[in-house]
Amino acid sequence: MPTDAPHSLPAFLVVEKDYAVYRPEAMVSFETALKMVETAMNYCVENDVKRLLLDATGLTGFKPPRLADRYHGIDRWANISRGKLRIAEIDRPEQLDPTGTNVVIAENRGLDLKVFTEEKEAVEWLLR
Repeated sequence: MPTDAPHSLPAFLVVEKDYAVYRPEAMVSFETALKMVETAMNYCVENDVKRLLLDATGLTGFKPPRLADRYHGIDRWANISRGKLRIAEIDRPEQLDPTGTNVVIAENRGLDLKVFTEEKEAVEWLLR
């Protein structure tokens, strides 16, 4: 059975030539969703994968996170990334932060993150 050890590829993660793609599909809590993404991020950082396309549209089971929850999650992601990972996140419109505060928080924490609703735009930004 695969584990989340640094040498094993997490479920739902595929490493392409120029970036990794993480497309989890699960009905989970927001906290569990964060932990799932963190597993993929840790793999990328530990294996020198510098770009991650995070398709979060398949993560369901929780309401749009509050600002405090977004702040907490982005802070955790920034600590994992340590400036070594660029993330293009694709999400459902109802899950987006209408104020864009999450992107500002990410920038302030040194996390190269941008959120999209369309994969084409996300990939174009990711590869710039």
